[in-house]
Formats: sequence, C-alpha cells, structure tokens
Amino acid sequence: MNRSTAAARPAAVCFDGFGTLFRLGEGDPARAVCDRLRGLGYGGGEAAVADGLRAEFPYYRSHHKFVRNPGQLADLQRRCGQIVLDALGDEAAGIAPLAVGRAIADSFPPLLFPETRSALERARRAGAVIGVLSNYSFVLEETLRELAIDSLFDFAVVSGLEGIAKPDPEIFAIARRRAGVGDAPIAHIGDSYPEDYVGAERAEFRAVLLQRSGAEPPAATLAARDLNGALDLIL
Repeated sequence: MNRSTAAARPAAVCFDGFGTLFRLGEGDPARAVCDRLRGLGYGGGEAAVADGLRAEFPYYRSHHKFVRNPGQLADLQRRCGQIVLDALGDEAAGIAPLAVGRAIADSFPPLLFPETRSALERARRAGAVIGVLSNYSFVLEETLRELAIDSLFDFAVVSGLEGIAKPDPEIFAIARRRAGVGDAPIAHIGDSYPEDYVGAERAEFRAVLLQRSGAEPPAATLAARDLNGALDLIL
C-alpha cells in the first residue's frame, strides 16, 4: 500500500472478479494449451501456440465482458480459436476453431487467490454489504459457485448481463442501487487502473487499486498488494 486514509468506513464494498478474487489457470499457459491441442491433432511446438495466445488474449478480454449467453460464448470461442489457428499454420490443419477455443478455455480453470475467502469473510464481519462488480461474461455467477464463494456476496453486477462495463458510471450506479445503502460511502477494489480505479472514483466510490505484481501505482493512487492490504485501507 502507498498511503492510508481516515475516511469513514464504507457501508458496502464491491470487489472486481478476475484478477482480484480469482485468476485463470496456473503454470505455463502455452504449454497447457499446447498439450490440449496435441490431443486434437496439433503437431507443432509451444512457441507458435504462445504467439497465437498473445494475439488471442486481448481480443478475448475486450469481447468476453459483453457475452450474455451460451450461444454468444461459443461464437467468441470460435473466433478466438481461429486467431490461434492462424498462428499455428499447417501443423493444425483440420482442427475446428471452436475446438481450439474450448481447449483454451479448459486450460484456464478459475483459481482463488490465497487470501480471497478470508478477506471476504473479514469484510462481512465488519458489517459491510458485499458485492461483486465485474467486467465478465454471464458465467461469473457460475464461477463463484464453482469456487464456493457465492454465498459470501449480497449482490452481483456483471457486465455481460447488464450490457454495460466499467468504467461506465452507470454500472457503478447499478451496484449502488443493489447494495441498498443509499448515499452512504461505498468502496470498490479492483486490479485495473482505468476500469476499476478511475471508474470508481468518477462514480464517487472509494477506490483501491490491487497491485499484486508490486508495481508502482500511478501517483496519488490508493493501492495494495493483496485483498487484506486493500481492506486495511478502508475498514
């Protein structure tokens, strides 16, 4: 963390999802995807897979947050699979784009960060209303159930279901209404500076930037390296 605050304790705390509560997969992503693709008939190496993933991931991130149903998810996986296939060339001839997209998804299962559950329980014990406010597809609520933390939230606001994404102030307004705390202080913790921190501040939320990498945050930014450090700043 880089500074403390004496502001009043928030009546509600919103948490971002991916990158804040959980990560997707562990270890070497190119190796994990390459192993699955070889099961589909791919005969090339990991370097080409890594190139394909570098091209695919930004596209996936920018579109996934507006996916609202299984059909749209399959279409996105098909398009992402084609991006990777374009990098693999003849060594992946005959493999369907959707099969590649699903192989990528299966290579990145959701995993909680070590302190996530204890931090959520701590925020609840402090008396705050707890919500998740995330740029993510409709599958977020299923993901929270899979991770067995869904019961720790009082509400969820998901961009894929709302058709609005952070930093749009309207999605923060939706979160405030669902929190049911009126004009009382409300906080948001997330790992994206433009989406989570700037968006929250513009919506008059108390913002905390999660910097798990330990990188120096932008000047005058309230930041922490993990969720408990973030809660130290607001509770």
